[in-house]
Amino acid sequence: MDDYNWQTDDMFGDVQLHTSEQLSSHIIHERKPEKRRYLAGKRRQELSEIMPNLPPPDVDYYIIATGRGKKVETGDIVQSFGFGAFVDYITRKLGGACIVYISTWSMNRDHALMLPDLLDSGLIAELHLLCDPSLLTRKHAIAATVMEGIARHLTSRFKSFKNHAKIMCIKDANEQNYCTITGSANLSGTPRAENYTVSTDPELYRFFINQFFEVMF
Repeated sequence: MDDYNWQTDDMFGDVQLHTSEQLSSHIIHERKPEKRRYLAGKRRQELSEIMPNLPPPDVDYYIIATGRGKKVETGDIVQSFGFGAFVDYITRKLGGACIVYISTWSMNRDHALMLPDLLDSGLIAELHLLCDPSLLTRKHAIAATVMEGIARHLTSRFKSFKNHAKIMCIKDANEQNYCTITGSANLSGTPRAENYTVSTDPELYRFFINQFFEVMF
């Protein structure tokens, strides 16, 4: 047997690797975005229960999320709040029209849809997103989704480079309130324990913006 002469029956027994059969009809699956937003709201609610208010500028919050999921009314298992829940929750706390900088290694589809949603709704006025090039190669459909959503807003930016930093910086519309979140999680599901640090110190916000984000953009 060589590369051009091999028998699949001998190798795989009764397993059929090729068939001329076709689907008998078209298939459609309806999935309502309201369900995705409902589940995001559950994660946001969970975060608000342990952090009902942002810390004062001279105090940092150190949070460990369990990653443990729980069943909700729809029957779905909602994983513990993750990195993305912070931007959803904090932009609302700060009154919307926020300037948001995010750095992540990877991202799932829910977050690729959520970030443009927050832009379209006005909760985010500007989004500046950094990721790793592997997102474009491993999850090109997800990358295309978030890039198309960002492209609808001329003040927002997207860039990839060799990046594993997980940082989120949020500023309110009046430039009076700042929030910086760092941690171990990406913009993805969180089936594992993850850690986060939350600070409202303006100097820390400016450090990450001036020394990291604007340097890379």
